[in-house]
Amino acid sequence: MKKQFIRIILFVMLIQSVVYMSGCHTDQPADQPANSPDSLSFGSKRARVVDSAGKPIAGAVVEFGEKIEIENYTTNRKETKPLQAESVATDSEGVFPLPCPDLNLPPNGVGVRYNAKVNAVGFLTRDNIDLGGKYYQDKGCIDLLRPGSAEGFLLDPNGNPLANAPVSVRTRIRYSSPSSICCGYFDTSGTTDDNGYFKIDNLPPGQQFISYPNRSTSCDKKKAVPFENYAGFALAEVKEQETTSNIIIDLSKSTASIKGKVLDESGKPIQGAIAHAYIELITAEQGTSFTSTNFVASSDATDSNGNFNIQYLPPGTFKVRATYPYIENSSLQPDSGQWSGVTVMANQSANQIITLKRQDMSKFKKQIKIEARILFVSESSLTNLKDANVITDVNCGELLSEQQNDFVLRSIQSHRDAKLLTAPRVTVLDGEGATISITKDVNCITGYRQTGRFPFAKSRPIYETKTAGLIFKVNSKLKQNGCIKLNTDLTYTNIEPKGIKEQKKCRFPIIETVQSKSEVMIPNGQTLMFCGNKITEKFDCKKGEAKFKYIMILIKAKEINPAEKQTNKCGN
Repeated sequence: MKKQFIRIILFVMLIQSVVYMSGCHTDQPADQPANSPDSLSFGSKRARVVDSAGKPIAGAVVEFGEKIEIENYTTNRKETKPLQAESVATDSEGVFPLPCPDLNLPPNGVGVRYNAKVNAVGFLTRDNIDLGGKYYQDKGCIDLLRPGSAEGFLLDPNGNPLANAPVSVRTRIRYSSPSSICCGYFDTSGTTDDNGYFKIDNLPPGQQFISYPNRSTSCDKKKAVPFENYAGFALAEVKEQETTSNIIIDLSKSTASIKGKVLDESGKPIQGAIAHAYIELITAEQGTSFTSTNFVASSDATDSNGNFNIQYLPPGTFKVRATYPYIENSSLQPDSGQWSGVTVMANQSANQIITLKRQDMSKFKKQIKIEARILFVSESSLTNLKDANVITDVNCGELLSEQQNDFVLRSIQSHRDAKLLTAPRVTVLDGEGATISITKDVNCITGYRQTGRFPFAKSRPIYETKTAGLIFKVNSKLKQNGCIKLNTDLTYTNIEPKGIKEQKKCRFPIIETVQSKSEVMIPNGQTLMFCGNKITEKFDCKKGEAKFKYIMILIKAKEINPAEKQTNKCGN
C-alpha cells in the first residue's frame, strides 16, 4: 500500500524563556554607530543561545520587539516604553548583547522585560521570548530545540483507515536542561491521506499526546467532524531529529466525562468560564527533562449556574482547570483556576468543583477624572458662538482650549434661557465608564378602555408611568500616545402628557426621544463640546407649534497624576 506523506504546518510556536536583569550599564565606546551591537544603545548585559546539550549556537538571529516593559516591584506597577533596536546575531560563543537605552532607572527594585524572537537554521523558532523580570532567574541561556516528527495511522471504530480526518498536537512543555529552564506552547494540526496515514513534523521533543479532535477537543465547536462522539489518542515519544513511527490512533466510543461547577470564592456561580482537561507527560534522559502538559478537551462556556461538562474523554487521569475570558472593562477579573487532578473511568462521569478567585484589577489601572457639564441652550446662543468662531458646525464635536471653554460658559450663562442641568465630576478606572442621568417619572395616558357594552359608552384612560429626562453614558480609555478615547451615548426623552386630541375627545401624549453615540479621541485634559442635539422645549397643542432648544455637553477627561505630560495631537 503506497503511503502519501502530508506535511503539517506548525501554526503556533510560543516559547518563553527568561534572563534576569536588574540594571543596565553601558561601557562600549561612545563613537560607535547608533543601534549597532557595540553602541551605547546596547548595554554590557549579555545572553547566550545554546542547543539542548548546552553547546553554543553561532549565527542565531535575535530580533527584539518594539516595546520594553518596566516593572516596579515595590508598587507592582508596570509601564511600557518604545524600543528601537536592530536585530543582532550571536557570535562564535552563541553570545549576543541586550539593548539597554538610558532609562534613568534606580538600580534596585525595578526590572526591564524585553520581547524577542530567535531563529537558527535547523532549530525550532522561538518566538515571544520574555527576557527579564523578577521571578525567573537562569544562567542567561536561551535553549533552541531541534524538531522531531511523528507518523502513523488513524483508524475508525471498525478498524478501517479513516481518510481526510484531522489529527492534532496541542501541548505546553516545560523543558529543563543543565543550562536553563524554559516553557513553550505548540499547536499543530493536520489531515490524514486516503490511507489514513498522517505525519506531523516540527514537534518539540518529549512525550506528546496526539489526538483525534472530536467536538469537545476542537477549537471550533460548531464545526462538524466525523465520529464526533468518539475519542482517540496515542502517546508518541518524540526525539530531536528523529521520526517516531508506527503510531496507531484507534477511535473508540467513549461517554467518559467530567462535570461540575465553576464558582467564585464566595460560592457564587461564574457564568462564561471554560473548563479544560489536560494530561501531563514527563520524559527524563541524561539530565534533561521534558514535562508536556497536553490539551485533551474543553467544555462549552458555563451557564448562569456555573455548570460545565467536558465530554467524549478517553479514560485516564487528567489535570482540570478553568479559565475566564479577559474583560477589559471589568474591575473584578476572575483569575485562572488552580490545577486539580481528576480520574475518570470509561463510560463514567466524574464531578469536580472549580473555584476561581476574583482578583482586583483596579490596582493595575490608571485613573481618569471626567468632568461633564450638561446644559439646555437656545439657538441664538449657538449663533453667538458661531459669530465668535468657537463653533464651526453644531453637528460636529469641537475641541476647546481652557480659554475657549471659559468663553463658552460665560457666553451661555449670560442668556436667560440657558439652563445648567448638572456638572458632576467623577473618577473612573482606565477602560471603565460612568453614567450621568437627570430623569423624572411622568404619569401619562397610554390608551383607553370601554366602560360599558355599548359603543357610545364613555371611554376611560389607561395611565402608565414613564421615565423622561436625560441619560448620558461615557467610557474613557487611555491610549499609548497620551490621548484619551471617549465613547459617549446620549439618550434624551421628553414627554408632553397632555399631548394632542384625536377623535371622540381622546388625548394621547407626545413622546420625543433623541439618541446619539460618538467615538472620539481627545488630548489628555482638553474639553470636548457637543451641541448638535435639537429637542423640543415647548409644544403648543392648540396651534400645533413647537419651540426648540439644544443640548450642550462640555466634557473633559484627564488622567490623574500622569507619569509624564503628553503633547501629542490626536485626529478625531
